[in-house]
Amino acid sequence: MNPPNEIVVELIQLFSNKKFNDLISKVGNLLNDYPDSYQLWNLLGSANLGLGKLDEAIINFDVSIDKNKKYAPAYNNKGNALRILGKREEALDYYSKAIEIEPHFADAYNGKAYCLEDMNRPEEAAENFKIAKIKSEKQKKN
Repeated sequence: MNPPNEIVVELIQLFSNKKFNDLISKVGNLLNDYPDSYQLWNLLGSANLGLGKLDEAIINFDVSIDKNKKYAPAYNNKGNALRILGKREEALDYYSKAIEIEPHFADAYNGKAYCLEDMNRPEEAAENFKIAKIKSEKQKKN
């Protein structure tokens, strides 16, 4: 169970404003009441990723995925952490899983494209950047 949407929106605002320590504190308190919240675990991982605590972030994303195997943002975010760590093949798997779950997820296509670029696969990267742009434009219209 996740907290009420207005609380999640407030937490996302903290993330957007790069107030990662505040976010970690609030999420930590909320996890006492919502220990099975895949959204909270993903937000905790995102805050740790923002602080450069990659190992902690990966653990948090794994918990989020364990709580909800169909939550594409956690797969995408774990892909981001793995790419930063230089684990590009593994990162590609997570981006691909996010896309499989949510085919219109522009961020996952972008992450996959950057990863392919890092791997010196420019044609595949360009194709994924193109798809990401199309998906992003469609998301803005909706």
